Amino acid sequence: MKKHRQDRLIIYGDFNAKVGAGNKSDVNGIYGIGRRNERGERLVEFCKENSLVLIGNTLFKQHPPQTFTRTSPDGETRNQIDYMLMQN
Repeated sequence: MKKHRQDRLIIYGDFNAKVGAGNKSDVNGIYGIGRRNERGERLVEFCKENSLVLIGNTLFKQHPPQTFTRTSPDGETRNQIDYMLMQN
């Protein structure tokens, strides 16, 4: 029997989107931080429409310093805006 190669699409980047904490859906987990913003809504919808899973920081519980993907220049504001999208 011949094996078929299966390709996977993976997209990684700085989306400037905040998916937020506790907003579990079929494309993201509960381990985001903060509140979901408009870009976060659009990113989640994009994932749903394109059969992508929003992973990275939202599906797995991590230690706080590893949860943040951006810290403001003043060192006070921390956000999670970088994500990895993977084909479902």
